[in-house]
Amino acid sequence: MALQLDTGDTYAFPAFADGIRRVLREWGAERFNYLINMAGTSRSGLFCEVTEEDFDAAYRVHAKGPFFLTQTLLPLIAEDGRIANISFGLMRFAYPGRIAYAAMKGAVEVMTYLHGQGTWILSYCRQHRRAGRDPDGFLRGHGQG
Repeated sequence: MALQLDTGDTYAFPAFADGIRRVLREWGAERFNYLINMAGTSRSGLFCEVTEEDFDAAYRVHAKGPFFLTQTLLPLIAEDGRIANISFGLMRFAYPGRIAYAAMKGAVEVMTYLHGQGTWILSYCRQHRRAGRDPDGFLRGHGQG
Protein backbone atom coordinates (compact mmCIF):
# COMPACT_ATOMS: atom_id res chain seq x y z
CA MET A 1 0.00 0.00 0.00
CA ALA A 2 1.41 3.39 -0.94
CA LEU A 3 0.21 6.74 0.36
CA GLN A 4 1.51 9.97 -1.12
CA LEU A 5 2.91 12.69 1.16
CA ASP A 6 4.76 15.95 0.68
CA THR A 7 7.03 15.99 3.73
CA GLY A 8 7.56 19.70 3.26
CA ASP A 9 3.88 20.29 4.13
CA THR A 10 3.42 19.54 7.83
CA TYR A 11 -0.24 20.58 7.63
CA ALA A 12 -0.83 17.43 5.56
CA PHE A 13 0.47 15.12 8.30
CA PRO A 14 -2.81 14.65 10.27
CA ALA A 15 -4.66 13.60 7.10
CA PHE A 16 -1.76 11.29 6.23
CA ALA A 17 -1.99 9.72 9.70
CA ASP A 18 -5.73 9.20 9.14
CA GLY A 19 -4.88 7.42 5.89
CA ILE A 20 -2.44 5.19 7.75
CA ARG A 21 -5.15 4.41 10.33
CA ARG A 22 -7.56 3.43 7.52
CA VAL A 23 -4.99 1.11 5.98
CA LEU A 24 -4.18 -0.42 9.36
CA ARG A 25 -7.89 -1.07 9.99
CA GLU A 26 -8.18 -2.73 6.56
CA TRP A 27 -5.30 -4.99 7.55
CA GLY A 28 -6.77 -5.69 11.00
CA ALA A 29 -4.02 -3.86 12.85
CA GLU A 30 -3.77 -0.81 15.10
CA ARG A 31 -0.05 -0.05 14.75
CA PHE A 32 2.83 -0.55 12.35
CA ASN A 33 6.37 -1.71 13.11
CA TYR A 34 8.72 0.49 11.11
CA LEU A 35 8.79 4.14 10.10
CA ILE A 36 11.38 4.91 7.45
CA ASN A 37 12.05 8.60 6.86
CA MET A 38 13.64 8.89 3.44
CA ALA A 39 12.24 12.05 1.88
CA GLY A 40 14.50 14.16 -0.19
CA THR A 41 14.88 16.93 -2.66
CA SER A 42 17.85 18.79 -3.95
CA ARG A 43 18.49 22.39 -4.76
CA SER A 44 22.11 22.84 -5.62
CA GLY A 45 24.03 26.05 -5.25
CA LEU A 46 27.30 27.37 -3.98
CA PHE A 47 27.24 28.86 -0.49
CA CYS A 48 27.07 32.39 -1.90
CA GLU A 49 24.25 31.40 -4.27
CA VAL A 50 21.83 29.57 -1.96
CA THR A 51 18.76 31.71 -1.38
CA GLU A 52 16.75 31.81 1.81
CA GLU A 53 13.90 30.22 -0.14
CA ASP A 54 16.16 27.34 -1.21
CA PHE A 55 17.41 26.85 2.34
CA ASP A 56 13.89 26.93 3.82
CA ALA A 57 12.62 24.44 1.23
CA ALA A 58 15.44 22.03 2.06
CA TYR A 59 14.78 22.48 5.78
CA ARG A 60 11.05 21.74 5.42
CA VAL A 61 11.65 18.49 3.52
CA HIS A 62 14.84 17.16 5.11
CA ALA A 63 14.68 18.23 8.77
CA LYS A 64 11.31 19.65 9.82
CA GLY A 65 9.31 17.08 7.83
CA PRO A 66 10.85 13.91 9.31
CA PHE A 67 10.82 15.43 12.81
CA PHE A 68 7.12 16.30 12.81
CA LEU A 69 6.03 13.31 10.76
CA THR A 70 7.63 11.04 13.35
CA GLN A 71 5.91 13.01 16.11
CA THR A 72 2.55 12.71 14.31
CA LEU A 73 2.88 8.98 13.67
CA LEU A 74 4.34 8.08 17.06
CA PRO A 75 0.99 6.84 18.45
CA LEU A 76 0.72 4.43 15.50
CA ILE A 77 4.15 2.83 15.91
CA ALA A 78 4.15 -0.52 17.71
CA GLU A 79 5.63 -0.69 21.22
CA ASP A 80 8.66 -2.55 19.88
CA GLY A 81 8.68 -0.54 16.64
CA ARG A 82 11.67 1.18 15.12
CA ILE A 83 12.40 4.43 13.28
CA ALA A 84 14.95 4.57 10.48
CA ASN A 85 16.14 7.91 9.15
CA ILE A 86 17.89 7.57 5.82
CA SER A 87 20.61 10.16 5.39
CA PHE A 88 23.59 10.52 3.12
CA GLY A 89 27.32 10.86 3.52
CA LEU A 90 27.08 14.56 2.69
CA MET A 91 26.48 15.35 6.35
CA ARG A 92 30.08 14.35 7.00
CA PHE A 93 31.52 16.23 4.04
CA ALA A 94 30.27 18.87 1.67
CA TYR A 95 31.37 19.83 -1.73
CA PRO A 96 30.61 23.00 -3.65
CA GLY A 97 26.97 23.26 -4.54
CA ARG A 98 25.64 20.97 -1.81
CA ILE A 99 26.21 22.85 1.43
CA ALA A 100 22.54 23.50 2.30
CA TYR A 101 21.66 19.88 1.58
CA ALA A 102 24.55 18.70 3.74
CA ALA A 103 23.38 20.89 6.63
CA MET A 104 19.92 19.32 6.51
CA LYS A 105 21.34 15.82 6.41
CA GLY A 106 23.34 16.73 9.50
CA ALA A 107 20.05 17.45 11.26
CA VAL A 108 18.71 14.05 10.17
CA GLU A 109 21.88 12.43 11.49
CA VAL A 110 21.33 13.97 14.94
CA MET A 111 17.72 12.75 14.99
CA THR A 112 18.94 9.30 13.98
CA TYR A 113 21.49 9.29 16.79
CA LEU A 114 18.82 10.17 19.32
CA HIS A 115 16.39 7.58 17.93
CA GLY A 116 19.12 4.98 18.34
CA GLN A 117 19.42 5.54 22.08
CA GLY A 118 17.54 2.35 22.93
CA THR A 119 14.50 3.86 21.21
CA TRP A 120 14.05 5.99 24.32
CA ILE A 121 12.22 8.63 22.31
CA LEU A 122 9.44 6.18 21.52
CA SER A 123 9.09 4.85 25.05
CA TYR A 124 9.53 8.19 26.77
CA CYS A 125 7.03 10.04 24.59
CA ARG A 126 4.44 7.35 25.26
CA GLN A 127 5.06 7.53 29.02
CA HIS A 128 4.97 11.32 28.95
CA ARG A 129 1.63 11.39 27.14
CA ARG A 130 0.13 8.86 29.57
CA ALA A 131 1.52 10.38 32.75
CA GLY A 132 1.60 14.06 31.77
CA ARG A 133 5.21 14.49 32.95
CA ASP A 134 7.51 17.40 32.17
CA PRO A 135 9.94 16.39 29.43
CA ASP A 136 12.64 18.76 30.68
CA GLY A 137 12.93 16.79 33.90
CA PHE A 138 13.55 13.65 31.90
CA LEU A 139 16.14 15.25 29.70
CA ARG A 140 18.08 16.79 32.62
CA GLY A 141 18.03 13.43 34.37
CA HIS A 142 19.68 11.77 31.38
CA GLY A 143 22.44 14.25 30.72
CA GLN A 144 20.72 15.78 27.72
CA GLY A 145 19.87 19.25 28.97
